[in-house]
Amino acid sequence: IEKMQGLERKLHPAAKYAGNPVLKGEHRWEDIAVQTRTPPQWVPEEKVWKTWYVASERPWAGEPGAGYMGYAFSSDGIHWEKPMLGVYNYHGSKQNNLIGNTTLENVVYDAHELEASRRYKGLAGTAGRVPVVSADGIHWKETGAPKFKSSDEAFMTYDETSGQYL
Repeated sequence: IEKMQGLERKLHPAAKYAGNPVLKGEHRWEDIAVQTRTPPQWVPEEKVWKTWYVASERPWAGEPGAGYMGYAFSSDGIHWEKPMLGVYNYHGSKQNNLIGNTTLENVVYDAHELEASRRYKGLAGTAGRVPVVSADGIHWKETGAPKFKSSDEAFMTYDETSGQYL
């Protein structure tokens, strides 16, 4: 910007959205918690936000409680849809939005990736992270890269300057 004239800087105070939380537990597999470990990813080709989250349930049917990975999308980042994916067998039914029961974190949508099957990247597991990739953000496969040590938290991001995942 070479020159500015007649402009005034005005910072507006942040206001909490009255409809929070925007991603709510509404299914049996989410009755304890809905927890995000990945910021929503904007997918420009589809004009949607996508997110992956940990869904936790209370014990039932004589089994211990469990955690799963849920998937949701939104056109505005406020109103989220949880499509019935037909991918994961949850207590005898695939009518759910679950993609599995392995923790999937730090999903990054890579619009610059030339290989469509690697457009989404993430880290799977908790006591050792495994690099995984996906064409659609729903069906994931390991990359063959070695697992790296990690415990409770791990973070991955893309550095545009160096062209590397950190």
